Formats: sequence, C-alpha cells, structure tokens
Amino acid sequence: MVCRRARNRGRRGGRCNAYLRDNLGLYVNLYTPSRVVWRQADGAVALTLTQQGSYPLGDAIAMTVAAKRPVTMALRLRIPAWAGSATRIVVNGQPVAAAVTPGRFATITRQWRQGDRVDLTMDMKLRPEAVDPQHLDRVAMMRGPLALFATGDRFVPYTREQLMTLRQRTAGAAEWVLDAQTGAQIFKPYFAIRTEPTRLYQFMI
Repeated sequence: MVCRRARNRGRRGGRCNAYLRDNLGLYVNLYTPSRVVWRQADGAVALTLTQQGSYPLGDAIAMTVAAKRPVTMALRLRIPAWAGSATRIVVNGQPVAAAVTPGRFATITRQWRQGDRVDLTMDMKLRPEAVDPQHLDRVAMMRGPLALFATGDRFVPYTREQLMTLRQRTAGAAEWVLDAQTGAQIFKPYFAIRTEPTRLYQFMI
C-alpha cells in the first residue's frame, strides 16, 4: 500500500496517513474533514472521496463520492478498537452487510457512482482506562478517541459510579460535566484546554 495525501482543512502535519490505497481501492485510516483522490492503475482519476462530519465531538462521519463514470472499488473504513456494538455503516440510506469489527477495517466493495454517500456512526461509550495494571485506581476518562481532562483549581477522588455519570454538556460541545456531591467538575479534551489547571488521571475510590 502507498500513502495518499489528503487536503485537510485547518490542520498541519499528520496528513499522509489519513488515507492509504492499493490497486483495489482506498483505506480510510483517519476521520477528519478532508478530500482524497483514488486513481486507477494507469494513473487516471477514478473517484474523489470527500469526508465531513462532527467526529470526534460527535459520532457522525459522512463521505461523498464524485465520479465521472461508475467505478468498482473497495472502500475500507477503519473501525477503532474502542468502537461499541452500535457502530454502523449506511450507504445511500441503506445498511451495508460489511462486517463491523473493532480493531479491523470494514470493507465495502461495490460500483460507486456520482453522489453516493457513506455514513459511519461511531458508538463512543464512556470508559475509564487505568494508567497501568499496577494502579487500577488511577484512571483517565475516555470517550471514543478523546481523553477527557478534569479542569479547574480543585481535584477530588471519585467513585467509578460517579465517573460514569460524566456527560457532554450539549451535543457537539467540547465540555463534559460531572455532577457529584463535591460539586460540578468540568472535563475537556486536550485541544479545548487553554490555561486552566488540568488532571488527566483521576483517583478512583
């Protein structure tokens, strides 16, 4: 496989591994607003795939196809190891039979036409991940690919049950709120942090 460059909006670096290709089709390795061209063996442009969506703050990823003429190609979508059982793929409004297995690529081989649309919905359940096997009481709260940092000037230990009540403030927001007896604690992903103190690993009691 060779790496294909994508045009990423508002991002620098890390572009090369967003898409990979072989003679049979494309691998979508990263989910970010971007565009990639797949060429046939003779170098002719066969298909352009444009990617948009709310991911990773939301669960929706949409891809649209531009093709001057129908082309048969394998589109392989990376399903992250953390993806839940409700992760699903829809093409032109219809569920596809491709196997959706966490940690593997889901393959859709078909004849693609102008305007075809692929919708991937990620099941991103909240989960605690321990810093290591020796410290199971120190956990980072994860949602999908996002590590959520506690922010503010006060950090207290929580029970597992309290940590699992962490909820996104509103759909698509970069803030999660934990309401406990000790008061509300705001959690944010790394890219939403400014100058406030943070703590990634929470002490679990």
